[in-house]
Amino acid sequence: VTGVQTCALPIFAAGSGALKLAGATTTIQAGAGVAGVGGSASLSSAAGDISLSTGTSAAVASGSASLTTGASSAGHGGAVRVAVGAGASGAGGDVAVSGGDVSSGTGGEVSIKGGDGSSGGGVVLAGASVSLTSGAGAAGASGGDVSLLTGDASGTSGAVTMSSGTSNGASSGAVAVHSGSARGGAGGAVRVSAGAGA
Repeated sequence: VTGVQTCALPIFAAGSGALKLAGATTTIQAGAGVAGVGGSASLSSAAGDISLSTGTSAAVASGSASLTTGASSAGHGGAVRVAVGAGASGAGGDVAVSGGDVSSGTGGEVSIKGGDGSSGGGVVLAGASVSLTSGAGAAGASGGDVSLLTGDASGTSGAVTMSSGTSNGASSGAVAVHSGSARGGAGGAVRVSAGAGA
């Protein structure tokens, strides 16, 4: 289903019925703008769930799901925002991003990267509790790596900062860097080093 004008194209199911778009290739796309802003595409639900998924495959890789904004030749590209709605009580909803599990081979990667530019874009992870965990390895195999690094630059490369937040009424949080325990060999090393200079 494709919107061909520069306004949003509403697609809905009447009443409380479910809406399903299925086919070999299904596209929801807003119209392009010639001299102004292109149209918007919105998926929303008053109370029910929204699911975006590709079909299953028995013989080859399943299809990919892509959520992108259009390119702009005269300004910046549009933003992509994934957020949980506010609630009145209880714990807030979670946002989970994970790579694919496999029974044999290497699990899928999760990559979060700032955009390239005259100055590279930053990456900010913030919250009451932020956890970065790599995938577990099967018996005899290695777990995945976790890397924190800035992009290369012809000038000064970006800095990496690890710090706890400021507290106005109690102790601030600790910063701990350690390797995991090992039951069948030596524990992993912790190395902190500065880069080589000219």
